[in-house]
Amino acid sequence: MTLYTPHPTIVNFSKTKKGKTKLFIKDIYKTEIAMFGTVAGLAGVAIYLVVKWQMGLKKSSDGFFPVSNKDLKQFKTKIHRNTKYEALKKLRDEKLIEYYSEENSGKSTMVRILTK
Repeated sequence: MTLYTPHPTIVNFSKTKKGKTKLFIKDIYKTEIAMFGTVAGLAGVAIYLVVKWQMGLKKSSDGFFPVSNKDLKQFKTKIHRNTKYEALKKLRDEKLIEYYSEENSGKSTMVRILTK
């Protein structure tokens, strides 16, 4: 299996006892995924994974990372932009994230995960 990753520290490789290589992304937690999925469904899980991926790629002084519509279309169900905004509102209401976007700017919504 070939995996392209633009940043080598995101994906860790480990060998199993049988010599196979396992790939995983650091700092992904089952309980957080479950919370995001319970509140906002698959769109919530997708937002969580995109933000965690962005956190691994680069550091941000304010903790906000972009979640674009293009990022969410990479998922198998191709999450629509309206679904993304509904999920963001649900997650914000449950105090799992904070987000902001500049209206009519064409820029991605910036999201910060509040769970630790």
